[in-house]
Parts: sequence; structure tokens; C-alpha cells
Amino acid sequence: MAKIFREDTPNIIFTKRHVVIGIVSILVIIGASVAFLLISKQVTQQSTVAFTIDGKSYSKNEVTSLIKYSTQRGGTPEETAKVAFDYLKRQAAAKKAGIAISEAKLTEARDSLFPDNKTSYDIDGAPWIELASYNEALTRVFSSSKLTDASGYVFIFPFDNLIARDIIPISEQPKGYGDATLIARDRAYAKERAEHYRDALKSNTLTPELALAEVKADARLGQIDLPNTNISVRFIGFMSEDATRPERYISGQAKDEVMSLSNSISIGDVKVGKNAKGETPTKSDDDYVETYYYFVNIDKPSNSSQNSKTGFELVLKELPASYKGLK
Repeated sequence: MAKIFREDTPNIIFTKRHVVIGIVSILVIIGASVAFLLISKQVTQQSTVAFTIDGKSYSKNEVTSLIKYSTQRGGTPEETAKVAFDYLKRQAAAKKAGIAISEAKLTEARDSLFPDNKTSYDIDGAPWIELASYNEALTRVFSSSKLTDASGYVFIFPFDNLIARDIIPISEQPKGYGDATLIARDRAYAKERAEHYRDALKSNTLTPELALAEVKADARLGQIDLPNTNISVRFIGFMSEDATRPERYISGQAKDEVMSLSNSISIGDVKVGKNAKGETPTKSDDDYVETYYYFVNIDKPSNSSQNSKTGFELVLKELPASYKGLK
């Protein structure tokens, strides 16, 4: 019995070894088959993808269906697919940038692009009409961007009551007119007041409304040292050309500052502005003289656009997207 056991033992070991090898081989074959199937599936999927935008793939069939309305009306499939790719990228970027397009804007764009959409807005046309209308509405939001939405304050600190200018008749020239010492005094006061109020607003120790009231009440900051003649102003929307509104008289420099700051809540730096010496100034600097300090406080930024457009363009630029085509 012992001899038989010893003679059979190698056969038992040999058999177990082959069983293990067989199992491993089967597992390897199964693994290879699964990998092959996955790779084949991936290759097949890639071959059917028209383009990818921000991780989302659009199949060739899906894109062909999307552009059907346009291709039925003369658009070539490949060129129209490229347009669809651009439209979908813009749509994805706009939504990612938080830009909302109202239903009213969409309807307006749709009626403009597809005046006959009541008859053509069928199951085939709807996807393309919606996509094209969204893109048109988005374009209009940016192109109609105006600064009329921005609101805030323009604080003016004049020091020109005694500055000699041709536009001041002799009969209206106050005492000390043209006196360099007095002009320097007025200028120093205006600058100090401008910096004081700007610092107070920056530190929230004074509200804009109260600052405006104080500036207007300061006789030294008024016309010919009269209280409540200062032209600092609270503006709602961009500067009006209505002659009855005081903001019409704000200088060009202050208007430019409003435009440059209108995209965000901000308080601008104290700057010096100029006015014309005479009634018919040219573009020469010699025809202008520094007459006031000013700064702008924007408390409601323009929702019209440029800020949104800049954010949109940054998102669009960084949006991962690749176009493969329909072929």
C-alpha cells in the first residue's frame, strides 16, 4: 500500500497543477475576450460620434436628426453639422456661465428667424428651430448691451470759481478771480474733500446718500460758493441727454469713468477733470484747464452685458470640445 501511494502521489500533484493552469488559462481567455469586446465597443462608439462638447457625446444619427430641418432646406449635412456644433458649444458655455435667456427673448428670436414657424414647427423642425433661436437670442443679448442699466453716484468737487476762463463775463467774475493763491487753496480743499468722501464710502462709515447731501450742501463746493449748486448726482441708468436732468451736465471725463466701471459694484479713484477755457475749444490741450476732482460710485452694475459677455467668452474658450464630423 505504501508503495502504491508513493507511486500515485506524483500523478495526483500533476493533475492538480494542470487543473490550476487550466483555470488560469480560461480566466485569461475570458479577460481577453471582455477586453476585446470593450475595445471593439469603444471603437464602434467613437466611429459613430459626430462631436463631443464638455464631456457629452453627440452621435451622428443624433446630429443628423437635429439638422434635418436645415438640410431639407438646402444646407449641406457637414457644414450644417459644424454650425450645430458651434451653436451647442455656445449654449453649453452660456449655461455654464450662468447666462439666462428668457422665454420672451427666445420667442422674439424665433419669430425673427422663423416667421413661418407655426407651419414648419413640426417634430423634425423643432430641435433645430429651438437651437438656432437660442443662439440668436444669445447674440442679441450681447449685441444690445448698453450701459443704461448701471446706476450709482458721480461726486464732483470743483475748484474753478476763480480760475480765469474766457467764458466768464467780466461782470460775473467774483472777487479774487484769477488769484493763483486762492485758486490753489480751493484746489487743495476740493482734493481733500474728494479723498475724504471716497475713503468714507470705501470704509462704509458714510452712505452714498448722506455723502451726496453733504457735498451738495457745502457752499465751497458749489457754483460761486453757493450751497446746493454742486452738480454731484445720483444717476439711475446711464447719463441722460434730457436737459431737465442734472446728470446731463456731468463732464465727459466722469461719463467715461461711469462707462469703465459700470460692469461691477465699485468705487473709482479720485481723478481730476478738465473743462474748456472758451466757448469754441479745439482738441488741443491748451484749450482746456483742470477745474474739478471727481470719483464714481457704482452701486448697481450694468446687467446689460459686457461683464456677462466676458465671462461667457472665457468659459467658451476653455470649454472642452472636439469635432469629428458626419463622415
